[in-house]
Amino acid sequence: MNETSNENSANIFGCSAEALESITSVMRSSDLIIIAESQGISKSTSIVLKIGADVALDEDKAVAFFSLKLSKNQLMRHMLCLKGGINYQKLNNAELNKNDWKKLENVANEIAEAPFYIDDTPNMTATDLRTKACCLKQEKGLGLIIVDSLQQLNGPSENENMDASRQEILQLLSSLKAVATELEVPVTASLQLTKSLDIDSLECYSLEQYADFVKVLN
Repeated sequence: MNETSNENSANIFGCSAEALESITSVMRSSDLIIIAESQGISKSTSIVLKIGADVALDEDKAVAFFSLKLSKNQLMRHMLCLKGGINYQKLNNAELNKNDWKKLENVANEIAEAPFYIDDTPNMTATDLRTKACCLKQEKGLGLIIVDSLQQLNGPSENENMDASRQEILQLLSSLKAVATELEVPVTASLQLTKSLDIDSLECYSLEQYADFVKVLN
């Protein structure tokens, strides 16, 4: 993972605060929001994590985070740095001072009490996600569902054919939109652009049929 951390509050892993605000300001019940990024950008995980952390910690609403790219431990380390204003590389390199450790301790206590639920089950299907989300909705109530990332929802694709990829993406979008509508909970999903699915072809994929908002990072 090639994310860069910045201790300046104006930037989160290289993503401007303005870009985040343009996403969170449009979230409504039953919306499907797609955060798409080109290969090599590596910002989408940071953005959806920031969105989820804000909803869970600042708004005290339950968040279901289906992490199909990072393990739960990896995601929690990023979240600790994100909310604590700590440089991620300093944590990785064991270069934290006493003040940094105090910040992490305080944030860790906040996160432990927050309604933020991470599921990093590998090879999850759209049906699995719906079942898990329904259970969380009944048990905890949900303010937001996050999927990181869309292509890995049904496991890694072995078909590089453009038409097949288009069909797979649209089927997954349709499934996620159905979950958002059924549970009346907004769903935010990251989408990795590839050779067969690039920025120029997004319009051809008719994402707007299912997604209420698409943010392309480049």
